[in-house]
Amino acid sequence: MGEYLLSTVSAVLNMNSITEDVPEQFRDVYDSEEYVRSQSYLRAKTRFSLFSGTFSLLIILVVIHTGLFGVLDEFVRAQTTQPILAGLFFFGIIFIINDLIN
Repeated sequence: MGEYLLSTVSAVLNMNSITEDVPEQFRDVYDSEEYVRSQSYLRAKTRFSLFSGTFSLLIILVVIHTGLFGVLDEFVRAQTTQPILAGLFFFGIIFIINDLIN
């Protein structure tokens, strides 16, 4: 939760500091049109990142509060009696679901 808050605050502060004008130090390097396009991309990428982070946090909170980790644990333990294999299945399923969400 702390990492989410810190990353959200830093992303919002970074978005607020985006300007359309090329800084004086980079006027020789950046074309004005290219700079505006890159800032627009940065803004869109940051918004998507904020949405994705919020969605992931909500999913984790729902899973924790509804006991779905316990349901997954019972399912995995019904498939195998080996504790190491059960742990690998458990975390493997979580990683696959996480990849599908992200």
